[in-house]
Amino acid sequence: TNESYSDDYRTIDDYGIDQIGLYVKISYLEPTITVTQTAEKTTLGINDVDTITVDMQNTGSETAQAVIYEEVIPMNVTVLSTSQGIVRNGDKLIWAGLIYAGKERSFSYTIKQTEYGSATFHGNVSYYYEGLEKFQVAPDITTTVPTPYTFGTGLESSMNIKDIATYSSYIENTEDSDIQYWVEYTVPPELQVLSASSNLKQLKQTFTDIGTLGGKQR
Repeated sequence: TNESYSDDYRTIDDYGIDQIGLYVKISYLEPTITVTQTAEKTTLGINDVDTITVDMQNTGSETAQAVIYEEVIPMNVTVLSTSQGIVRNGDKLIWAGLIYAGKERSFSYTIKQTEYGSATFHGNVSYYYEGLEKFQVAPDITTTVPTPYTFGTGLESSMNIKDIATYSSYIENTEDSDIQYWVEYTVPPELQVLSASSNLKQLKQTFTDIGTLGGKQR
C-alpha cells in the first residue's frame, strides 16, 4: 500500500522573501498476496478426473516470507496426484515457501469425485513480513456430479383424525444405463400404516425398497 500527501507551494511574503514549500511522499513497502483457484471442469461424472490449479501472486513491493497455503479436501473427493512440493496432512494439502515481489507461484492437483452431489474446495494463505502475520482467503470453487435420477414424494398436507391418505413416491432414471437404488421410508409413530406396496420390506415403522431401474425408466 502506498500513501502520499503534498504541501507544495511558492509564495512571496510581505518582506519580498521567496518561500518554497515542501513535498513529502511516504511509501509503505510490503508484500501483497492474491490467490485464486480454478477447476478444469466443474461438472463431472462419478470418478471423472479433474485438475484443480492454485495461483498465488505477490503484487506488493517486498518478499512474502513463510508463505503457507492450505487446501481442505472435501470428504467426497479423492486426491490422485499433486505437483512437486505439495505435502499431504490428513484432509489438507499444504504448500510452503516464499514469494518474491512481482512473482507468482502455482501448483495443481488431480482429483476424482466419488459420490453424487457437490464438493466445495476452500483454501487460505498466510505469510509473514517483518514479524507480522497476514492472511488471504482464496475464493471457493465447487464441482458437481449430477445425480442420475430424480426422486419425488406426495402426501396430503392437511387431514383430520382417522382420515385415510395415500403417500406416494417415485424414482426416475435420467441416464441411458441401469441404476441400482435403495430407498428407506420411516413412518412417524403417530401414523398407522394400513397397507403398503408389495415391493416394500417392512421392519416396524420402516419400509425399504431395493432394486434396479432401467435407463430412462420410472
